Amino acid sequence: MVVPKVICATLVSVEFVSVSTLGKGKLLVSLNLAGKIMSHSDPIADLFTRLRNAAAVGHASLSVPHSKQKEILAKTLVREDVLVEAKVEGKGVEKVLLLKLPAKGTAYLHYKRISKPGQRIYIQVDRIKRIQNGLGLALISTSKGIMTDQEARKAKMGGELLVEIW
Repeated sequence: MVVPKVICATLVSVEFVSVSTLGKGKLLVSLNLAGKIMSHSDPIADLFTRLRNAAAVGHASLSVPHSKQKEILAKTLVREDVLVEAKVEGKGVEKVLLLKLPAKGTAYLHYKRISKPGQRIYIQVDRIKRIQNGLGLALISTSKGIMTDQEARKAKMGGELLVEIW
């Protein structure tokens, strides 16, 4: 790894710092103030954790690293009025997904990741349950793309149960 000649930073009470290369001399730095190693093995869980945290403190928007799957999930959440807007900015490695949250107090705060990298959970159409008596929604990855629980029931398709939101 090539380390830049000058790194200027002020760190106060940091217990963990990780530096990795992104290519072309760019660095990704992950800081964890709680002393726990930050896992980048589940980008979907990371997306929903960032959404939950931003909504909890009342942020109007946030940006997350871009991936095609995150973009599709975000556009599904916009369609279901969980998010106000989702757009992609930047090119290549610097591409980010900008998410605009609804007004404080109206955002969903409960995101439960069901299918995880260590244990994939698949569900048949007749076993798709209603989340919080229809007040919440589930996101399911089907052979026709990512759908909500209602759309999957209507299309009579099962798939990987990604996340429940309420």
